[in-house]
Amino acid sequence: DVEVCAFQVEAGAAATSYIPTSGSAATRAADVLSDTPPAARDIKLIGTAADGTEYTAGAPLVFAGQTTEWTCPAGLWSDIWAEAV
Repeated sequence: DVEVCAFQVEAGAAATSYIPTSGSAATRAADVLSDTPPAARDIKLIGTAADGTEYTAGAPLVFAGQTTEWTCPAGLWSDIWAEAV
């Protein structure tokens, strides 16, 4: 079974997260991901960078051993995860 709870039309070329509205148009700032890890970990991203470079699950963009606050670089990331090192 599949249940659909919402849909939206995208103005740009890529999808964004759901924006709840009450029947009127809405815009908002870009999604932002920040992480302050308790210990060193690798941050891995899958998707398309702002410069158009594509990163796949087999070859993600990696920020190795992050131990300070980190904010996701601008782009069209479809998957982001952290792994302990």
